[in-house]
Amino acid sequence: MPPPTSGRHRRSGAPELLCLGLALLVAGALLGASVRPGYALFLDHVTVPSPTAPDWHHLRTPAGLRAWPLDGVLWAWSLLLPTWLLQHLFLLGSLVGAGVGAGLVLRHRGPIAMGTATVVSMANPYVIERLLLGQPVLLIAYATLPWLVITSRQASVRRRVTLSSLAVLVAALTPWGAVLAGTAAVLVAMLRRRRPAEVALQAAVSVILCLPWLVPALAGGGSGADPSGARAFRLADDTGLGAFASALVGGGVWSAAATLGARSGAIGVVGLVVVLALGTLGLVELARTRHPAAPALSVTAVGIPVITALLSGPLLAPWTALQEVPGVALFRDLHRMLAPSVVATVFLVAIGTGTLVQRVSDGRRALEVPLAVILPTAVAVVLVPGAPERLRAAYDPQPFSPEWEAVVAAMDSGRVLTLPWQPLRRVTWMPQTFLDPTARALPGRVLSDGTLTIERDGDLILVADSVDLRENDIQESAIEAADDTLREWLSRGGGDPIPSELLSGSGIEHVVVWRGSPGVVPDLPSTWAETFSGADFVVWSEPSAASR
Repeated sequence: MPPPTSGRHRRSGAPELLCLGLALLVAGALLGASVRPGYALFLDHVTVPSPTAPDWHHLRTPAGLRAWPLDGVLWAWSLLLPTWLLQHLFLLGSLVGAGVGAGLVLRHRGPIAMGTATVVSMANPYVIERLLLGQPVLLIAYATLPWLVITSRQASVRRRVTLSSLAVLVAALTPWGAVLAGTAAVLVAMLRRRRPAEVALQAAVSVILCLPWLVPALAGGGSGADPSGARAFRLADDTGLGAFASALVGGGVWSAAATLGARSGAIGVVGLVVVLALGTLGLVELARTRHPAAPALSVTAVGIPVITALLSGPLLAPWTALQEVPGVALFRDLHRMLAPSVVATVFLVAIGTGTLVQRVSDGRRALEVPLAVILPTAVAVVLVPGAPERLRAAYDPQPFSPEWEAVVAAMDSGRVLTLPWQPLRRVTWMPQTFLDPTARALPGRVLSDGTLTIERDGDLILVADSVDLRENDIQESAIEAADDTLREWLSRGGGDPIPSELLSGSGIEHVVVWRGSPGVVPDLPSTWAETFSGADFVVWSEPSAASR
């Protein structure tokens, strides 16, 4: 193992500059000009020009809880910065933060290990597949994991707890991020053998940072989720070697649209072999020097893929049954759970690469430098072939429809039904398919299709979001029952026009139609008036709302 760098070198800022420069280079290679001005609406990665703060009703739905507190933070910052810029900051921050953090964890092992950690932490199947789901915000939690290791090295309890809590706070933009980073902060403190009081303090802070989504969930009378989610979101085999093999390198995402097709061939096998070889070499090096992190890294790198593979196969039936237990659905996306194992694998691969370069070059600078560049690049290429082209197409910024502000103004009050009746939108002014963002402009007022259709092994699986209601909330229960009736009517394509009693029962006063987007768009009752009509949208309003 290379000797630790001197205090002077650590304070020089050279490691930080190396990792930052390399991270920006990798981000540029992956994204190209995808961060130029404009909105990148792609699957879950959506926003609107003028978002508003989520209201209570929005927080009581599963979709609302998943988006909170992100929607609240986005709304607050949109008062200062344009939302397209915030989108880009989330995208770049997740990638660059992961790369810089992973590199700095290995700063004592020299530039080769640092550089490899930076590159591989950004260019691996886990990161690319989550980005191809439109989830850069979720990757912020992944990016905080190496920073939690860095903060655990601080000299004082106050600095350790404060900096770790700040990292957890950043990850807490999503419920999953809060749980992942909060749990990791506590486990890192335990592995460092900190005093029980410090571990308890870190655990308390982690719980407090979960309250923004935990309190609404509990107050709403939390219930279980659709059991179909377990089968829909289980690991996939994207290499041909089984789900466990895919999980070892961070692959196995449930969506066929988010997989890199080239990984299903020989290059996927090569990537797996390279990762296993370099990771094993890194583990052997740690064991040789009796490094205390060796057991934790090996258990994390292999144990989590084992668990997720079992839940995706032999244990799928009991895992499906558990989805009805409140809170379990937070873990139903088994690919998402691979984040800690991917970070551990990145560290082992980086240490193995550094060890290999030193042994092969034997101190010869002329050989060491090319190997230090070629090996990390080759690992990234075989792990995520074709990723730059896919990401640049997915995150291609475009102007938002100029009609949007007029559309929102036409729906100044009352509940809104958004059509066509399906959760995804595909329009002429945006190149990619994306989730309907109307609720971000009109939170708590929008009724939209929340049922996802996911194809697994040739079968179409419908995963619906239920709505949690307190038993004593009679009025809300009546409205939700009416909403369910309207949802069912729209889902089966009930005919034309929509019965006026279905709309009035749900309190619908406006209907907004996204022109050209595939899906069901039935006619409205003859008494309804067209209050806005443009190339991209049409808004219909019931008589009393139209006359206001």
